[in-house]
Amino acid sequence: AEQFDRLAGVVMDLEAEGLRLLEGQFEAALISQLRLGLEIWPLDGVRALLRDGPPPGTGFLRLCGASTRLKGETCQSLNARIANATVEVTRSIRAAADLPKAQAELADLACVAQRARAAGVLSFDQSLRSAVINTMTKCTERCMSSQELLTGIKVVQDMEWAMCVLVGGAGNAPAENRQVLSRR
Repeated sequence: AEQFDRLAGVVMDLEAEGLRLLEGQFEAALISQLRLGLEIWPLDGVRALLRDGPPPGTGFLRLCGASTRLKGETCQSLNARIANATVEVTRSIRAAADLPKAQAELADLACVAQRARAAGVLSFDQSLRSAVINTMTKCTERCMSSQELLTGIKVVQDMEWAMCVLVGGAGNAPAENRQVLSRR
């Protein structure tokens, strides 16, 4: 992520000097690398791309501000990353001892998502909202039906609520999920 950010900064500096790089094959190559990177970079790396700092923002954020295609790909890739990571975290909950780690991972994911949204490179579309809410609802239901996990149901419900608030709340959930969410 750090190397991509530096490359993005150099590209933006060259663009500022009048060298047109954000078009054609070069832009397509940047998009390809960005898509792959946002899928595999550690969350700390993604978070670093979203930091505020001189020159105005990171090279990555400057690049997204200059290219609507890169910004669109970033949004799409981050939506997929958030949905997939939510599924992975909830699937990792097998015992009550797993709950603190899952809670921390979801909080970290939410922090990155909030930064990305504030930076203008993420918007929660309906498919992401539905995926996150459905995943969290299924996790809560699974934990409620497990004697061992039932002891930590308050933590699970707090995680579900936090993720629902993150993506836009229960009001945006499909009707069958709104009923489950409103029972609390």
